[in-house]
Amino acid sequence: MISARARLSLLAGAALAPFCATAQEGRTHRIGLFTYAEQAELMALIKREFAARGFREGENTVFLERSGRRDAAATERFAAELVAWPADLIVAMMTTAAKAARHATEATRTPVVFWSAEPVESGIVDRFAQVGGNLTGVTVPVDGQLLQLRFLKEAIPDLSRVGFLYNPNYGPAPAQLRALQDAARLFHLEAVVYQTLALPEIEPAIARMRADGLRGFVVGPHELFNVNGARIGEWALRHRLAAVSFVSSIVRGGGVACYTPDFGRIWPAAVEMGARILRGTPVGSIPVDRKIQLRNLVNRRALAALGLQIPAGLMDEADEVIA
Repeated sequence: MISARARLSLLAGAALAPFCATAQEGRTHRIGLFTYAEQAELMALIKREFAARGFREGENTVFLERSGRRDAAATERFAAELVAWPADLIVAMMTTAAKAARHATEATRTPVVFWSAEPVESGIVDRFAQVGGNLTGVTVPVDGQLLQLRFLKEAIPDLSRVGFLYNPNYGPAPAQLRALQDAARLFHLEAVVYQTLALPEIEPAIARMRADGLRGFVVGPHELFNVNGARIGEWALRHRLAAVSFVSSIVRGGGVACYTPDFGRIWPAAVEMGARILRGTPVGSIPVDRKIQLRNLVNRRALAALGLQIPAGLMDEADEVIA
């Protein structure tokens, strides 16, 4: 039997519910949009996604945009600025920005929603479940390296060794290397690391792979590789190597395939998390999302130039084919 005190609490809650909803709708929300690089188009997209969920700029929401412009010190400074503003929510769009946001919110526990390729390895969150933390977000699924090596093995059935273009000076890189090595063992492949720290070292590393008898390689995560993706694809083709990666510019430049984050689904999912938080859901109850599948791009021209074929079923899996 429900007690008299419980009945009074329920009645009071029911009476206050409309008031609480009105107060929530009537307040002005302050959202910080924060990135390490210049991403004006992405910030505009995120604003549209928030507007679709009722958080409209100029009506009930104010946005403050900050870009570190690839300057780590400025990124740290802007993170502190958003906390002091103060933001009700920070949306951090890259790993470096998310790390800066975590540091800046240690005292205030300001909610943060982020995108990062490897948030645990990078120190953004302690675990994916995120019990009790003030950060959550979206990351890649766990099978990226398996998909990359599966593609190479299908294209080159007698493949026994695979290269890994690697720059360790990025938070997600060591975890990606370990994941690749684990996946290589499953496919009975030897993973050979080619450490590359600067642009002039990239093509010589690819040439060494060819000289070492390799026929394919995986490009690891790093801004150095991302901004030079088209060149890496061209160099791979020039040295007659099948390159796979997480970056679409590499496959468009001459790589054979990429499995890239599907940002068309990632940012709506991240904004939905932010909307839930602004409506009162505790950040710590929202786990990091690892379920959004990667988009697959295949370069049929590059495969043909290398004299390679893949099964029709694998080609059918592609979200986009470069013919």
